[in-house]
Formats: sequence, structure tokens, C-alpha cells
Amino acid sequence: LCIALCLWGTVAQTPGVQGTTGDCNSHMLCPANTKCVNSTHCTCLDGYQPRGNRFFTDPTETCDDINECLGPSPPDCGVNTHCNNVPGSYYCTCTDGYEPSSGKANFRHLSENSCQ
Repeated sequence: LCIALCLWGTVAQTPGVQGTTGDCNSHMLCPANTKCVNSTHCTCLDGYQPRGNRFFTDPTETCDDINECLGPSPPDCGVNTHCNNVPGSYYCTCTDGYEPSSGKANFRHLSENSCQ
């Protein structure tokens, strides 16, 4: 079991664990992909969702990646694009046969779509 230990706003990490800073004491344990919100609770980082409650104290809680490209309201990348999910986020690219006229290969919003 890998966990991150938050210490007064700094983080000591076990290899392979992503941790963040927060208002934590030396007894607060937060799992991967989370941050401490106070001396007793953790919450998932943006782009991740807990399997249980939004705020939790269980160091074995799991925060799963949200696939922003799926679901009831996926991001609007515009026409001739593909949405690519990455841990904690997403980005848009032009589909095969199209290229960005702006030179910007990855973008996140319809307003940035220059695929031609």
C-alpha cells in the first residue's frame, strides 16, 4: 500500500505516489491523486473522483481518473477533432487528414480549434 504523508504543508512521498501540499498535520495520510484539505480530511485532485465521499479520512480511499472525453457532456473540441483522455485531464487533437493551421497540435476548447 503506497500512501503520501502530509507534513505541515509539505509532502513526503513514497516512490510512485503523487502527493500535494495542504494544511495537514503529521498524522494525516492521503492516498495517491489527492490533497489534504485540513488536518483530518483529504479530497481528490481535479480530474479525479472518489469511490466514496468527496472528503474522506480513509488512507485506502481510491481516486479514479475521470474520462472527460466520455459521459453526458464531453468537451466540445469542434469538428474534425479527437478528444484524448490523460490522467487528471484531457486534450483535443485534429483527426487524421487534418492539421492545425495555428501550429498548436493540442488544445482544450472549441475556440482553439484550427483543424483544416
